[in-house]
Amino acid sequence: MARADIPVPPGFCVPARAYEAFVSALSDADQRFAALDALDGSDLERAREAAAAMREALSALPVPGEVARAVVRAWEALGSHRPLAVRSSATAEDLPGASFAGQQDTYLNVRGEAALLDAARRCWISRISARM
Repeated sequence: MARADIPVPPGFCVPARAYEAFVSALSDADQRFAALDALDGSDLERAREAAAAMREALSALPVPGEVARAVVRAWEALGSHRPLAVRSSATAEDLPGASFAGQQDTYLNVRGEAALLDAARRCWISRISARM
């Protein structure tokens, strides 16, 4: 859009390694992800339960301090008075023949530091669902 001279509001990106730092704080993350990977899609209820358990475990985690500080610095540089949209972007989202936009939750009109960090955390957590 920017290349087409369409006005695009300013923003900033939080890299995938921030999500990885968040998830790595979960002591049994490897085992939980292995259990999710082992699902074959034949039992939807089992997939829902596994995803819900993972989301619950992640919900107890704060945004890691280093990540939180970087996000807040970027937000302040952008202008902390601005309402934000917090959304995910799959790492393979911009493939020539495929788009994965909108798979995770999006939060609009986010205002304030605490709300921004919470929206980022909830966006990361929304990556885990029975539909993924």
